[in-house]
Amino acid sequence: MYHPVGEKILAQEAHLIKTNDYDPSNLKRIVLEEKVDAIVLRGPARITREVIEEADSVKAISGAGRGLDNIDVEAATEKGIAVLNCPSVNAVSVAEHAFLLLLAAAKKMLLCDNAVRQGNYDLRSNLRPNEITGKVLGLIGTGAIGSCLAAMAIGGFKMKVRAYDPFVDPSEAEAQGIELYPDLESLLPVCDFISLHVPLTPETENLISEKEFKLMKPTAIIVNTARGGVIDEVALTEALRENRIAGAGLDVFCDEPDLQCDLPLFNTENVVFSPHIGGITEEATYRMAEAVATNMLAFLNGHYPESICNAEEIGIKV
Repeated sequence: MYHPVGEKILAQEAHLIKTNDYDPSNLKRIVLEEKVDAIVLRGPARITREVIEEADSVKAISGAGRGLDNIDVEAATEKGIAVLNCPSVNAVSVAEHAFLLLLAAAKKMLLCDNAVRQGNYDLRSNLRPNEITGKVLGLIGTGAIGSCLAAMAIGGFKMKVRAYDPFVDPSEAEAQGIELYPDLESLLPVCDFISLHVPLTPETENLISEKEFKLMKPTAIIVNTARGGVIDEVALTEALRENRIAGAGLDVFCDEPDLQCDLPLFNTENVVFSPHIGGITEEATYRMAEAVATNMLAFLNGHYPESICNAEEIGIKV
């Protein structure tokens, strides 16, 4: 759990077994020996098919945020195990962080910070950061986080928000001041800034790759606070190093947490990095832990929360 409030809530009605050893063999041992009723996890822990196949006593598995790429949902569904998430508790925090990365890249803050630390005050004579006010922000995904970011962009910086999201009601998007585009091919060329807000699925893996980077403006900046695999990092590196786009802000990576920091991406000047921390603010972690614990206890007591992602597949009415 990201905050102790979650453990306090669960401990009122459940016996807790905690581990920081995420090796599948250890997780299998725990579910077999302890006959656990439910599993609550946070990254980088993963509940794989290998673990789920041994989880005969498990009734539910809950992640800590929206994303479920660290849970084999298909395997859990086959076994009749409910999979829960918390889709909006960290929306404000992640949206704020996306804006932080966007601003840091546009204002070239890392170059500025390094210059001051090295006594290079003359940088101000040569560096030309960019404004974001009035520019076009493109959203890929307009769920809780994307919508929150849109409101910040429109209300705070008078940005024009365009988006691609095949699952959103056009009238709902219009009510938020978001203009929907039918596909990435038409959206990407009009954007000054692009922010990703989609889960990592087989359909979204490498959603932004060489083809998509070629469609972007050479002045475009892309921000990813979703999942690392949504962007092809090799294609991103090439686009940055060849100045086919102006910059990037990344909070998520394909191989996290074991980053290969000797790769060219991590030696590219026009990128701002952070360690998948967008949703881990003091406020969001409290809400997250509270929601996870409350929803899990509700489920185990026979009251099914709306956050069951595979409810229909396992025959549960929420």
